[in-house]
Amino acid sequence: MSLPRQQEHKLAGVGIYFQDGPGGEVVVNHIITGGSADRSGIIQLGDIVVSVDSRDVRGKALAELRSSFVGPEGSNVTLGFERGGQNREPFVVQLTFGSPDFIAN
Repeated sequence: MSLPRQQEHKLAGVGIYFQDGPGGEVVVNHIITGGSADRSGIIQLGDIVVSVDSRDVRGKALAELRSSFVGPEGSNVTLGFERGGQNREPFVVQLTFGSPDFIAN
């Protein structure tokens, strides 16, 4: 009789590459095709991260937030974004950690 294999908790992202913006903000600079962010259909290049799971992160550097953008595959994170232009009203998106293949299944 064999024991059930423990489920691995593979870490994954949400399909976004971020960069530090000129004003110290964390900015979306690449969206991975087929990833959670891409499938949301909402997030755009240049969007600014303003919250992580309802916690205000304005003024935090990317280095401080990097671990917030990675989590166990299949779990969720809620990111708040601000978009430049005239309407700077933040919007919130719930994303699932996982590779594009994982998200597709």
